[in-house]
Amino acid sequence: MPEAVADQVTLPSNSKDTPKSPLAKSLASKRKELRYPLDIDRLDHWMVFKVNHPKFARKDDFPKKSSIRLIYLPIPANLGTQYGQQYNTEGLGIAGMAGARQGEAAATGGISSVIDMATSISRADLAAATQYYGLQAGAEAAAVVGAKIGGFQGGILGAAAGQAIKGAIAGAGIARNPYMAVLYSQPSFREYTFQWKLVAKSREETLAIEDIIKAFKFHAAPGINSNNKHFFDYPEQFDIDFHHAKHLFNPAPSVCKTVEVNYHAEGQPLYHDFSASEKSPVSVNLSLTFQEISIVTKDSIEKSNR
Repeated sequence: MPEAVADQVTLPSNSKDTPKSPLAKSLASKRKELRYPLDIDRLDHWMVFKVNHPKFARKDDFPKKSSIRLIYLPIPANLGTQYGQQYNTEGLGIAGMAGARQGEAAATGGISSVIDMATSISRADLAAATQYYGLQAGAEAAAVVGAKIGGFQGGILGAAAGQAIKGAIAGAGIARNPYMAVLYSQPSFREYTFQWKLVAKSREETLAIEDIIKAFKFHAAPGINSNNKHFFDYPEQFDIDFHHAKHLFNPAPSVCKTVEVNYHAEGQPLYHDFSASEKSPVSVNLSLTFQEISIVTKDSIEKSNR
């Protein structure tokens, strides 16, 4: 399988560039690149979240130069993905099974050929379908016809006739075979959750953790449209890349569905006392759930390592 076609990610720099797009006041003065730990360049396994303006149903990776913010974090201890497909179980009936046989024969001729053949039921299949559906039709039609011809009494007699037909079928010990089949519906959008325990070793790392949490909360949230307060602006989208990604997977552009923060990661309130008026959590649990905005196909697996 070829390598992912995403931009090669590089280690963060100490760039002081400010974001080109306006951010919340709490982030406006922060640099474009955020990272934890501060010495992440010493790690061999890390990941970067490239924050970008939303593009509907985008399939290709965002280029790094288009990102309005870069967030670097270690690769979490648990890293996985899933590939889900949705199927429906339906009763096709005898006509459906006949159509399935004809569809197999017409599959190479395109959609129009499949439809043409499916609607041309053979004489033998038509006879069988008449018997198969006739029992149900007779039971349902008896009440309708009786009510139309004989008024109220006819309706009662027609309903009784319908019940008689159902009883006769049951008495004979037979039931219609629904011809159940599993039909492919659609692929599922992939979701994945990343979790970290962020331990601050200094006040600087405390501030870095705070900035990263603010950034994820901010970019995952909608904005109020500047032209009409009755509308939302879409949240940003995230392009996620791993360092040493060749043997991993390459997430497609995604939206952040949930940001979960536990400020007492140790199970009790433990705080750094930086001053009499400033106390900060020693460790914070951060959990992020993302969902891709494009479906995974054979083509995207082969070409983009999805």
